[in-house]
Amino acid sequence: MRESPLSRACRRSLREPRGRYRRYVALYTIGFIVALCCVYFCFWNSGKSFLWGNESMGDGLRQHYTAFVYFGRWGRELLYNLFVAHQLTLPTWDFSIGYGGDIVTTLHYYALGDPLNLISLLTPMAAAEYVFSALVPVRLYLAGLFFSCFCFRFDKGRAGTLCAALSYVFCGFALYAGVRHPFFLNPLIYFPLLLLGTERVLHREKPGLYIFAVFLSAVSNFYFFYQLVFFTVLYAVFRYVMLYRARRVRQMALATLRLGGLALIGVAMAAVILLPVLAAFFGDSRLASDYPSRLFYHYNYYEGLLRAYLTNSGCGDWTFLCFTPGVILAVFLLFCRRGERRALKIAFLLLTALLLFPVCGRVLNGVSYATNRWCWAYAFLSCFILADQWPRLLAATRRERRGMVCFTAVLAVLAMVLPGCRTDNVFWALFLLAMTLLVLFRDRDGGQARMWTAGAMAVLTLVSVTVSAFFRFSPQEGNIVGNYLDLGRAEKAAVQTEDAAVKQAAEDSGDHSFSRYTVCSALMDLTDVNSAMFSGLYSTQYYWSLSNGNISQFLLEQENREYSTYRYSGLDDRTALLELASVGYYALPVTYQQEAAEQYLPYGYELAGQYCANEADVNRRIAAAAKAQGVTQLSQEEADRIRSSCGEYYNIYRNRYALPLGYTYSSWLSRSEYDALSAPEKQEALLSSAVLEQGTELVPQETPQLDQQAVGYTLDCGSGVTWEDGAFYVTSKNAEVTLTFDGLADSETYVRLEGLTYAGFSPLGGYSEAEWAQLSRYSRLQKAYQARYWEERDGFDLSFQCDGVSKTLTSHTNQYTWYNNREDFVVNLGYRREGAAQVTITFSETGAYTCEDLRVICQPMAGYEAQVSALTRDTLEQVSIGENRVTGTIDLEENKLLCLSIPYSSGWTAYVDGQETPLLRANTMYMALPLTVGTHTVELRYATRGLGAGALLSAAGVLIFCGVLLGSRRDKGRKKYEKAEPLDS
Repeated sequence: MRESPLSRACRRSLREPRGRYRRYVALYTIGFIVALCCVYFCFWNSGKSFLWGNESMGDGLRQHYTAFVYFGRWGRELLYNLFVAHQLTLPTWDFSIGYGGDIVTTLHYYALGDPLNLISLLTPMAAAEYVFSALVPVRLYLAGLFFSCFCFRFDKGRAGTLCAALSYVFCGFALYAGVRHPFFLNPLIYFPLLLLGTERVLHREKPGLYIFAVFLSAVSNFYFFYQLVFFTVLYAVFRYVMLYRARRVRQMALATLRLGGLALIGVAMAAVILLPVLAAFFGDSRLASDYPSRLFYHYNYYEGLLRAYLTNSGCGDWTFLCFTPGVILAVFLLFCRRGERRALKIAFLLLTALLLFPVCGRVLNGVSYATNRWCWAYAFLSCFILADQWPRLLAATRRERRGMVCFTAVLAVLAMVLPGCRTDNVFWALFLLAMTLLVLFRDRDGGQARMWTAGAMAVLTLVSVTVSAFFRFSPQEGNIVGNYLDLGRAEKAAVQTEDAAVKQAAEDSGDHSFSRYTVCSALMDLTDVNSAMFSGLYSTQYYWSLSNGNISQFLLEQENREYSTYRYSGLDDRTALLELASVGYYALPVTYQQEAAEQYLPYGYELAGQYCANEADVNRRIAAAAKAQGVTQLSQEEADRIRSSCGEYYNIYRNRYALPLGYTYSSWLSRSEYDALSAPEKQEALLSSAVLEQGTELVPQETPQLDQQAVGYTLDCGSGVTWEDGAFYVTSKNAEVTLTFDGLADSETYVRLEGLTYAGFSPLGGYSEAEWAQLSRYSRLQKAYQARYWEERDGFDLSFQCDGVSKTLTSHTNQYTWYNNREDFVVNLGYRREGAAQVTITFSETGAYTCEDLRVICQPMAGYEAQVSALTRDTLEQVSIGENRVTGTIDLEENKLLCLSIPYSSGWTAYVDGQETPLLRANTMYMALPLTVGTHTVELRYATRGLGAGALLSAAGVLIFCGVLLGSRRDKGRKKYEKAEPLDS
């Protein structure tokens, strides 16, 4: 049988005979399959897929599955253009991504660049869920296989390598992230390859593996590439400085240059994707966020570290370790003997130190918020220590045996002393640790006994990962499996959304013009975000990691109620903002507060009809019921009953005054004047004048006249809440205050909160000296104990009710991981002909809610129609949206500013009458073109920023890579570095 190139390459790196390598791969494959079946049994037994979240919440369906399916469609379109249409065109812009977004930079973090996702090009949507889920075990398998290659590079035994590989594959990080964010498993695959390549470069062997590993890491995910670079550099430094006896600066400098130069080839090969993504990253809204900085984690974090080492519970901030008993004992043995394995000891202590300080988590997270998503590297080192210490585990001295027993006893005592460790999961981990000791202490004289011990250790490793998975996934324990989508449900959940209802409404109206849709803002937590990417419609919904910073800035300026700047569902039903976004349709489920549904509608929307989002599914059920009864058609009553029970119906409303893609202004407003306005004033001003970063002489600059009013109110505090010195002091949950006022008729009503902050009440707070003295000693000790484990809440909810309208404002403190320093909010409570009279605010948590200014603002709509009419007097007509292109014509009787409701991006280039014309950033997030009198043809072309330069770099990188492969030949006569000592020295 002919040996494959991969098998031959691995065998050479393992330095094992062909037969022994094949036997190990077979043994590893069997062990992996057994472990996989045990670990994920709860998913298969419960009929769950590996898509995290339900149909509207969670990243699994709305991000990972969406990206996988969309990438497949996009790739097939690219191949069709190339091989069928014979056109070298690459679609890079899609208006279905939020308000419109770049395909390359949006999909890269999730799918684009990952070679395993190329299978999506061959996968129909009906099978996408199953293929996507199947890639999880494939990633895990490859991670363990390449880890084994790295161990064999240093002549580690097969039994120890097998147990270490299974421990690595099913470590805490892999169990947590593997089914939550499957692509988070990629660094577990690439890291062993990078280190193997580093070894080959340091030993003057062929550098192809190293360059290719760098390329894979860079092209797959820029976030983990940053971490992989960090730990690979750390490894290279350790490998040379700590393990080479001769510390020659010149040789070290040459090795650094060689590694760096070869790495640049791999980076250049990935530049076609990496360069555009980096350009988008540095313009992302999250990069500019003011994340909290602290010196230490909370006390609970450090107390939970022991639990994190033993179980898959974690201790916060993505610290999931969950080491098997063999790994824990191997780490202990590592530190038992002095003067040995110094590099491994220092590396383990260094990585442990990185776990202890939030600043390290921030640095390894791209100088962002503190998180330990790098702990996969910690698991790699710890599991390699198991492979390294395996012979000592099987042949431990009597002194080392006593040490392991004492160490286990200390862990047991700590588990009983620390409250956070008194769990069944920890108990089982300690029990398995004790069983491992019994196996290791058994008489091992003779080869057969050693084989029995190795086999028993492998079985205990499988049991350990199975128990950890059971306590995490099982419905009887952690019930994490309950947070995953039912198997076979993904396709229906993706397409049977409000999009289907909106599409039917648009078809019935015969309207084929550009128009976005939005959903009721009260349902923003239940909105099917990103669903427009399946339907091809245009919406206001977006949820991806990289976002357009201009859109985020606009949402912040308007003090939009939605907290996140990279996940947004709408514009809080604010009429002016929806108008400027060219929103033409509004969706509201018929089951949601039907009696008060009209109160949520923005001004100018009328009912277009009621539509079913799953019409085809309902018809199939009706046909199946008729067949079961042996009739050709059900009675109308029975059919209506099935429709009522199974149908997902939406009321679709149409905007009578919807603005097109391109509308015109007769004046503009400077940025400085605009910034001086409040958020409600800004939105009203945008209906009259466009805000420009740089002015134009073609149209005049004007200051718009505003007619909104702040109305006075009386404040009535209910039970459990008081108002003192600009703060609400809430002593009972769900306490309420009521604002009573005379609202203006024919207006929208807003509540604006400026400088909103929150501080919770500590168990020791709220007591005067006299009250504290009256407490018993036991009560004071109890309060002190509670204060030790008390953590400041990272967020709170304020609920607003006004004449049937109910909305929730979620805000966060600087304890929140994704804190973005937002303290100003506007809550829209709807349009009313008669005017609102009362607003009730409910506080979800006890604590002090500081509010520098609380206002009720009424926005009259009397002049709204005239403002919209002025904007639509001259519009872009004959609009055609093609591949990376938008065209249209406009006829002007006076100089005007053409505003395009397309998110501003430097990738767009405008041509007016065939001449390139600079695009202006207008209204913070949109684009504008100053136009003179006459008829003009407008053309917009889009090219992903950095894509062209990246393609040239990639082409050059591939050529250089091929040259390196052709020129790299083993030269046995060439002088090499002094012989390197093994990694375990």
